Amino acid sequence: MIFNLQLTLHCNLNCTYCQATAEGSIFPPRVTYSLSTLKNFIEKDPDAVIAFYGGEPLLELSLMEQIMDSIKAKYFILQTNGLLLHKVPPNYLRRFHTILLSIDGREHITDLHRGRGTYKKVIKNARLLREKGFQGELIARMTVTEDTDIYPEVNWLLNLENPHFDSVHWQIDFMFNDRSLWKDLESWIFKKYNPQITRLIEDWVETMKKQSKVLKIYPFLGVLDRLIHEPSAKLHCGAGWIWQNICTNGIIAACPVGADFKEFHIGNIEDTHPLDTYNALHVSAPCTTCEIFGICGGRCLYANMFKPWGEDGYRLVCSTVFHLVKELRRVQGEIQALLHSGKLKKKDFEYFKYNCCEIIP
Repeated sequence: MIFNLQLTLHCNLNCTYCQATAEGSIFPPRVTYSLSTLKNFIEKDPDAVIAFYGGEPLLELSLMEQIMDSIKAKYFILQTNGLLLHKVPPNYLRRFHTILLSIDGREHITDLHRGRGTYKKVIKNARLLREKGFQGELIARMTVTEDTDIYPEVNWLLNLENPHFDSVHWQIDFMFNDRSLWKDLESWIFKKYNPQITRLIEDWVETMKKQSKVLKIYPFLGVLDRLIHEPSAKLHCGAGWIWQNICTNGIIAACPVGADFKEFHIGNIEDTHPLDTYNALHVSAPCTTCEIFGICGGRCLYANMFKPWGEDGYRLVCSTVFHLVKELRRVQGEIQALLHSGKLKKKDFEYFKYNCCEIIP
């Protein structure tokens, strides 16, 4: 199981697209359970993976270090806005399997929503990671808004040399904020985002042909994996079945996005066995009756349960997934031909699943 620990609800940024605040939550802003209770819970799972999350988890650096020193885990993951990475001692940085760093692309687009100067601070700290001996996977984790042109921003991040990002993932600001904040949602999807996804996929395959190299773009890797192998109708992010969120008071929720709602609560670290939370929640209609359910695995669990943009909005958002699947199906034969020829190997497409990359944007 992957256990996502919310170390705090506080954050040192105030991003325009983030609605999560300590003041608006039903949970305490800082952890109230004991370290011994957490240890007793997690160590009952011999394959436990611990992911640190917030708010901004590095605001609780001391607590993070205590957990890493006290609790046995197969891997440690950190999801951070990057502003405090310079404070993490090298001996802890080196123990992380994966670090997801929030950055939206070039300087102007990152600073537009995260605040002036954020990009330069994040880039500076990302450079320090390798200097301090971090050898794990560094993921550029983007939030995509109406201001985003996905094609140039992804390319910018993939082509950076110092710091070098091993991979890129993105989530679109769909169904978390009010739909009215989008000036022209349909136009953005059909005239900007979908066509640029097509260009990215074409470039992705061209790089495979010319360089025998598979760029690690998570939405492409995850969907292609389902296309090539036996489709499996489970959420790619793992929420509710293999990936669980531990809230600041010890309540176990299927995902931090829906943690304030009791429908998402599946236990408590004081009296629940960690393996009893496996397969606790699943998406329902319309996902379960959809023709690409086995490939997509379902929309975000929160969006599926509450449908904040209504049925029409839900279908509109899913049009981006249909397009992604269609375009990857279109190039699937070319990719499999490269595999059969030996120009590419299966391991080139491997990725660490359920590492906080949701796959479906």
